[in-house]
Amino acid sequence: MVDTRTLHSAAKDASKWKMGACLFKALKLNPEFISVDDEKRFTVASMEAPAAGEAIAVQIGQALQENCIAVVWPELTVPPDLRERIIKLIRERDVQDELEAPEILIPGTWHEAGDMGTAPGSMTDMERSA
Repeated sequence: MVDTRTLHSAAKDASKWKMGACLFKALKLNPEFISVDDEKRFTVASMEAPAAGEAIAVQIGQALQENCIAVVWPELTVPPDLRERIIKLIRERDVQDELEAPEILIPGTWHEAGDMGTAPGSMTDMERSA
């Protein structure tokens, strides 16, 4: 048996592919502003989206039912705890039913501290999204 998703992504007519874009209701980003070498920058310190956890479960369910080849959440809207929830839900669904997970899953981005510090976005990026 050949996975339909394999046929789907190899199809000549990519307009038949289904992709899911996910958003959160009542989303509020809480940025912190800093200056680096006289350039204003920001990091998103936290976000508020009261129903994000439930929304993720619904969005993943819909993406699986629609046989989406890709699912994406916007930049700076998925902190690490929500990203882990997305991964967990996809893995759990994989054993619950016959539905195949999307080939591409992009759970947004988040400003995270690393060995080189936090990678803040530029003010220009913030202004574009406003």
